[in-house]
Amino acid sequence: MKKFLIGILTMMIFNISIVAAKDEPMIEVVKENIKFCESVYPYEGGLLISNFGSESINPEEDENEGYILRYQNGMMQMLIPADGRLHKPTAMAIQNNFLFVCDADKLKIFDMKDLKADPQEIEFASDDEVINDIAIQDNKAYVTVTNSGRVYTLDITDPKNISEPQLWVEIPGPNGIAIRKDVAYVVSIPADYSTVTTENIIYKITNLADPIVERFYDVPGLYDGVAFSNSGNHIYVTDWQTASVRAIGTAKKTYKIIYREAGIGPADLAIANGKIYIPDLINSRVIIIPANL
Repeated sequence: MKKFLIGILTMMIFNISIVAAKDEPMIEVVKENIKFCESVYPYEGGLLISNFGSESINPEEDENEGYILRYQNGMMQMLIPADGRLHKPTAMAIQNNFLFVCDADKLKIFDMKDLKADPQEIEFASDDEVINDIAIQDNKAYVTVTNSGRVYTLDITDPKNISEPQLWVEIPGPNGIAIRKDVAYVVSIPADYSTVTTENIIYKITNLADPIVERFYDVPGLYDGVAFSNSGNHIYVTDWQTASVRAIGTAKKTYKIIYREAGIGPADLAIANGKIYIPDLINSRVIIIPANL
């Protein structure tokens, strides 16, 4: 891994590696049954992991090998198998025992009490092709669409009778979204995932009912995931351009690289149980480090 690794302890049980590195926190690496994992989501003391399951990082249109794992107490279980119901699952969220999954051009909703049933499917505009991330607050879902630059809201008070998506704001290449109280942060990535411009930064949105969008962190990047620290005083952000995770102060915008590793594809991260869970999409694994902020 890194040139400055000073110790590696590999535990064969459950395919978990624990790595100690100079000037780095102790980390764990989880690999079992993971195949192109894009997102993680905390659930009942454990973790849900979405996987493309395909032979490449870009599944063909007719390739529906996506699945979702549940990882808890060192054990990996299949939650939703690769049975053709998921194509390219990315972000997830749970509300009232319903699992919301962003999947290519649709939002799919599974009943956690009957996971064998077909999911509901919410369709967006015809040119919305990459439904990428979702955040839920106060019975409202906020959904980013990377290719069209739109962020939608949906009333999910009744998960079996969800309203049609309503345009909320427009932001260049919206990818990850995190919401706390009346503030949202949206990180941007180029629609072609390579051509970074001055618009591919981190945006802050206040007054969610009548949203005000401002440029928050004016450093362009290939940003993917975003999550609040436990204190709420920082946001953690993944960036493919620097192959890193950084912590950014929400007040003074100071930043610190808290994890970096050449060759990783850090995607839609999550914070839970005092840890940061970082899906490494390229290398089909989840990296786990302490959350200290």
